[in-house]
Amino acid sequence: MNKINLSSLMYTGIGSIVGSGWLMSSYLIASISGPSAILSWIIGSIIILVIALNFIEVCGFLPAKNGGFGHYVDYTHNSALSFIVEWVFLLSWIGLIPAEATATVQYLSSMLPSLNTLVMAANGKDMTFVGSAITSLVCLAFFFINYASMTLLMKCIKYLTLLKILIPIIVAVILLVVAHNFSNLGITTHSFMPYGSHGMLQSITTGGVVFAFIGFQTPVTFAGSALNPKRNIPLAILLSVLFCTIIYSVLQLAYIVAVPHDLVLKDGWQSIVYTAPFIDLSHIYKLDFLKSIIMIVAFIAPFSAGLIFYASAVKITSGFTEYLPKIVAYKKKDNPLGSLLFVLFGSLAFIWLLPGWQEIVSVICVSLIILFAVMCLVNGALTRHAKYGKSAHGIHLRGSKYFSALGYVLASLMYFWSSWPLTGKGLIVLIISTPVYFIFHSKKVGFKEAFCDFFLASWLFFHMLLITAVSYLGTFGGIGYLSSATSQLLVVIISLLFYFIGLKNSKLSSKLTDHISAQNQE
Repeated sequence: MNKINLSSLMYTGIGSIVGSGWLMSSYLIASISGPSAILSWIIGSIIILVIALNFIEVCGFLPAKNGGFGHYVDYTHNSALSFIVEWVFLLSWIGLIPAEATATVQYLSSMLPSLNTLVMAANGKDMTFVGSAITSLVCLAFFFINYASMTLLMKCIKYLTLLKILIPIIVAVILLVVAHNFSNLGITTHSFMPYGSHGMLQSITTGGVVFAFIGFQTPVTFAGSALNPKRNIPLAILLSVLFCTIIYSVLQLAYIVAVPHDLVLKDGWQSIVYTAPFIDLSHIYKLDFLKSIIMIVAFIAPFSAGLIFYASAVKITSGFTEYLPKIVAYKKKDNPLGSLLFVLFGSLAFIWLLPGWQEIVSVICVSLIILFAVMCLVNGALTRHAKYGKSAHGIHLRGSKYFSALGYVLASLMYFWSSWPLTGKGLIVLIISTPVYFIFHSKKVGFKEAFCDFFLASWLFFHMLLITAVSYLGTFGGIGYLSSATSQLLVVIISLLFYFIGLKNSKLSSKLTDHISAQNQE
């Protein structure tokens, strides 16, 4: 089998990161943080890089399996924590589908002005009943295309990836050349950061920075087929994130200087409403050719991404069927019809419970942050229990024990920055997993063992509960009882405490020792 070289690995990483997020993120991040949105991208990418280093080690050492990342946790902890991670990952990935469907409908409505008032609410962010119904039909289209012809689907997506990378660059360059509202950047701290550090940090999760970088994990999944993986996997992720940070930062700069200055002066960044930001700006500057290009790609990009996420969510569901009703595992002519339908109903639930793109993306991001934190902990546990095995057979980077703890703390801070009440919604996602776990896992191992495993994993619930309480008491959307500095310091202390509790609860499992022994014999 041909090995995948560094350039190919970078292509998979960049292609996954530059998805449909560029269509909406620049607008939403600026509405939350103002011109300091550029710093949001830089800080967010640094945090993602630290977390990515932990993914590199874990996925490079432990064997891959159909599904999400939960099975990695089983090597260092237990089935309950493994289930929680898989549950969060599954819900997040299902949520990506309606997010892309919503972006598709929003940009489609911008092409048809008569449709815009039907699908979009007056605030320009939420969907109307008609909009939600049309978005549901798009998800139904995802279902039928995935069910009908996966081979044809993958071939089409391959040729669309390059287009997805080139168009954002072209848009940014043209807007920077045509628009000259550099006064929008602000000279004073207040005008550059009109909503304070709160807005800048909050936009990392709720504005779409985390959502944009979700695809950073892609090169890791090719670790087994990569040429010189110990060198090329870390380099591919590093270069992919850096390259995409430049693209997103320049695109953000282009958006900021392209917004008419009188709109900013009138009521501030939060008052600016665009349904399809870059199409609207192209219309303002009479760039009809650019508008036409964006219209075509803006429809293709989220639609193709939605198809990919649908296929991925089905794969994750197929690896999670032991915790779901038997009907989910039903196959028709080797086609996972049960999983396809499960993902469809999950997508529809997101659409009707969460009214707009930003709402869906916010819940996805705050849920994925829980996964990021636990994967950093898993890397710390592997460093503690299997350091020799990792050094000899896996991708082992210097300072593992430090950047695993740092990654866990940074992920916890991102969860906190999401702000109340979104932190409460993330806690609800965790709480919902409890009855599902007991209903299905107790049938497999018995209630007593299921309860013991859950008790050992309960520290994660207490950790997220405490961060949620601090966010409620703090200034990030809370009642302001705690100052910004005090609340963030508390989050760091709490996170370090629970990191070491989670580390103490880890174990040198039989699965891990068997895996190290098998590798030593190779």
